[in-house]
Amino acid sequence: MTVNYEKLAVDAVADAIAITDYLDPYVTENDKGPSWDGKFTVYSKPGNKHKKSDWLGEVPVQVKSVQKTNLSQDEIKYPVEISDLKNYLRIGGTMYFVVYITPIALKKIYYCSFLPFDLQKILKQSGKKKTKSLPFRPFPIGKNDITNIIMDCLRDMEKQSLLKNKDYGMDDAAKEFDISKLHYSMTLSGVGYTKANILEQLLNRDVYFYAQSDSGSITFPVEHMTAAKSIVEELAMTVGAGNVDYYDKYQIVHKKEGKEFRFGKSFTIVLSRDKVKFNYKLAGNLKERILDLSFVINLIESRVLRINEHEIPLNAKAEELKSFDIAEMKEQSEFLNRVDEILHKLGIKKALNIEDISDKDYEYIKILLRAFENGESIKFKEDNIPPIVPLKVSNLNIILLFKPVGEREYEILDFFKNDLKVVSQNEVDESDVFYTSQYTILDKECLVKYDNVDYGRILENVKRFESDGHYNRVNVLGLNLLMAYDETKNNEFLECAKNLFQWLYEKDSKGMPLYLMNIYQCKMRIGELSSDDKSKIYEMLVEYKDNPKFLGGLYCLLKEKEQVQKMIDKMTKVEADEFMKYPIYKLLEE
Repeated sequence: MTVNYEKLAVDAVADAIAITDYLDPYVTENDKGPSWDGKFTVYSKPGNKHKKSDWLGEVPVQVKSVQKTNLSQDEIKYPVEISDLKNYLRIGGTMYFVVYITPIALKKIYYCSFLPFDLQKILKQSGKKKTKSLPFRPFPIGKNDITNIIMDCLRDMEKQSLLKNKDYGMDDAAKEFDISKLHYSMTLSGVGYTKANILEQLLNRDVYFYAQSDSGSITFPVEHMTAAKSIVEELAMTVGAGNVDYYDKYQIVHKKEGKEFRFGKSFTIVLSRDKVKFNYKLAGNLKERILDLSFVINLIESRVLRINEHEIPLNAKAEELKSFDIAEMKEQSEFLNRVDEILHKLGIKKALNIEDISDKDYEYIKILLRAFENGESIKFKEDNIPPIVPLKVSNLNIILLFKPVGEREYEILDFFKNDLKVVSQNEVDESDVFYTSQYTILDKECLVKYDNVDYGRILENVKRFESDGHYNRVNVLGLNLLMAYDETKNNEFLECAKNLFQWLYEKDSKGMPLYLMNIYQCKMRIGELSSDDKSKIYEMLVEYKDNPKFLGGLYCLLKEKEQVQKMIDKMTKVEADEFMKYPIYKLLEE
């Protein structure tokens, strides 16, 4: 007797559809269609008999049979004729089935939804080939899973109908709407599912993301996401161990094989089938590691995990926790806390990146601990180390003072907590020598770069000096602070600059107009100038009408670009180039 494998394949597909409540199969092995073996009819309501009024649409179907002895494959590749794929694109999509059949008539159904979005890409890549080997995955056996896959296919066929025309692509669609008013969406059919099933379905189903114009007049696909390997869900809940709260959120990583509960950067609880596994690997920056270590130590010692007000005892499932070396953890925690304390003393707020810390970085950390924890002087191999030393430790940049106390031996001090006498001279008159603040040597690059800048200390220190040369250097420092603010948007730079200009305005009567203009440009960066401020600016425009450079700054405050350009045209090239580098000129760009 000859086995009719085609009939067995078609019957297998029809039988799978027949168990559903929303679908009717019309599939036959001797269908005369050029590229199809029938169709599935989809209805909006369940039942054995369906009303015409419940009709939603039809999905074309193609079925192929393959004789196989092994049905264990999770994914297969099957050669599909290019001519068929072109036909599928013309009608807007097709569900394609490949049925593996053993000699004893055991069957396994594989499927692929051929939709316009993917078909255009496949055909573009196929060149002059007559066939294209394409991936197929196992067809589900549950009636709800089957129903939702077919409903998804029908809905996506309708949404991708614009792409049926092979000459119509994404670029054409993009011309028909305002890209700034796009709405993005994805849809999954959910017959028989609850909300709890949604994440599970994303791990097993393909999803298309669609863009829709503001008017809703055009919809087209922008991305095809195949079944996700994992989905991360973040929950805003208080997480604690023992009686201590550590986190305000945690993550659940959903995978096909189970779930992972992630607490901080370093600790996970893995649930797979009936097994519970605890994974701990210290990760993250310095502050994250300190927090994670404290959490894990407390968790091991208390054996109580707390989420919101719910306590979860770990005694029954926590044998694995015994393998953790808690003594080593406590030693790590103590060391990391010492490092954190030293960085805090230096006024560093940025977290130390400790993930890829080098041996050299580690040596620098040990030097900082000796210097700032124990007050030790440090011996170096190098001679004549300068008094001001920049130190890079991983992602941190620290500026320090080195005070010689012996041969190649130095006391290391915080640049911002210790005074250094700085002697400067007038650039025009070299005989004019004066003392100034050590902080006036900091340019914009230094201010942006270094992580231990103490803004309060800057103002306190500059007030100790009085001279025309010092006032000029403080004004330049204020301008550097403004440029640092413009680059970083760090409000501490702006506040410090404003305070410096205010002090100069009150202290140095000769430079009052300049300082006032600089106070105004600080205020401009905070918000709008008051009417009194603008009135004063207009008075100054009259008073300094013969000073193009000063007038240019005033017009920048008023954002009168044409007038600013007129003033620039009156300057020498050197003056103009210098003026356009000033932070006040930056106001015209905002």
